[in-house]
Amino acid sequence: STKAIIQLRDFCNGHLKHQDLGPVALQVLDTYLDIRSTIEAKSLAPIKDPLKKHTSMYVDDVQSRGETAAQAEEVSDHACGALGDHGFERNLKKKMASWVSCDGHYLGYTWIDDYLQVNFCYDDGLIHTEGSPVRLTRRQAFRLVMSFYDPLGLGIEYSMWLRHLGRLCYQHSDQWDSTITEGYDYALIKMVKTIGNVAPQMTRVPRALDISTIHAFSDASQVASGIVVYDAQGYRVVGTGHLYSPTESRWTTPKKETIVLTDSIALVTKYLSMVRRLHYKFTTTRVVFYVDSECVIYRLRRVYNLRRLKTITHLEIRRLESAVRDMEALVDMGIYVEVKHVEGSKNPADCCTRPSIDDPPSVPTRSFVLTAMHTATPVSIGQDGYHPTEATDLSHSDSTAAGVDYVAPVPPNSSGADVRARVMVVDIENYFHSDRIRALQLADGRTRSIIETLENVTSNEVPNGLKLFFIGDDGILYFKGVTS
Repeated sequence: STKAIIQLRDFCNGHLKHQDLGPVALQVLDTYLDIRSTIEAKSLAPIKDPLKKHTSMYVDDVQSRGETAAQAEEVSDHACGALGDHGFERNLKKKMASWVSCDGHYLGYTWIDDYLQVNFCYDDGLIHTEGSPVRLTRRQAFRLVMSFYDPLGLGIEYSMWLRHLGRLCYQHSDQWDSTITEGYDYALIKMVKTIGNVAPQMTRVPRALDISTIHAFSDASQVASGIVVYDAQGYRVVGTGHLYSPTESRWTTPKKETIVLTDSIALVTKYLSMVRRLHYKFTTTRVVFYVDSECVIYRLRRVYNLRRLKTITHLEIRRLESAVRDMEALVDMGIYVEVKHVEGSKNPADCCTRPSIDDPPSVPTRSFVLTAMHTATPVSIGQDGYHPTEATDLSHSDSTAAGVDYVAPVPPNSSGADVRARVMVVDIENYFHSDRIRALQLADGRTRSIIETLENVTSNEVPNGLKLFFIGDDGILYFKGVTS
């Protein structure tokens, strides 16, 4: 409505043409012209349906942004001037207060010194009672669990712990006012007190983040999955978690890892699309996805290259194909997309996927997150092998000391909007010389037996399992069923 008012004001002043108006402004203008033509045609006829006594329209507060304070003031004056023509007075007191640095609460968070932290407000009367031990009902346990309101997921670990314990509390209670199993109430109260003491400090992040680079970690366990997204400085941007249902808990671990990776790619794509659409400045140039499962990387690589996958469900295929499309959408935004392999013990997303009722929850520290970023290994999704995307310095490796001839791979042209042009690919045929490839094949027992079989039998005596293998002119064993 604010945009339509400004457009109509500019149209009335001659700054805009009729074709430049938005759909809302055009609808308002058409309605006005229809009413005006009706009044002019029936100026002498009595009005049968008079307007209501009070006609009102609500317009929300206007947020003005700019590179400098003067630019923000100019935008604010222009917007308030357009609203003033329609009877909306300027709120100078609120405008002045917006420039003042003040603390407050907003959507479950406490705003202190331009930092946000989770504000965990629970009912003290439920956990502080005198006399007999506390026996919580299912309704009271639900109130304690849902008191932790964290829409951004700055403390998703605490939320997952509380929800997991709340699920255990509900297992043996049928009615809302029936008491929960003894022992779980004590564990829930203890956890609520612990989280209330440490959550404000552990979830404290700057309100303004550096999203020039986005780091997304994902992980899954037997009971839950988690996604945490960090900015370039290691501060958390958003986090989310999911407790598996009884049906989902029976999924295989690769399936859980695959689904949570596709969810992380979709989450980052949606977030950056929203930032690009709403923010006045889009600064993101690089996105990195971290996975601790090599099986998931292999699956993503196969789907990316339009290859078939065995022992995989249609749900996983659809989600992987959707993930590839999301990555291409990120590239279309001008973003460099990478996939890295991180060790499971260093994955920040692992903390929120293993809730327990014995150990207190913990949020990964900033140093832990930065260590995970720096120690992760880049991988390529454009090649069937698990290879780093950049040439590794082999001057100090054992293979170089043994006399391995190494040829540095040549990166492809990075121009263009195709995601394949943004991913470094290592060509195995150019990675080692032909003599070294033959030596590696002869060093493997299975490969050597295949070579000896093909060399000692005629073409019509080759077993069915070896008909896709052949020995080239260079003496190297090839498999023509996958690649040339």
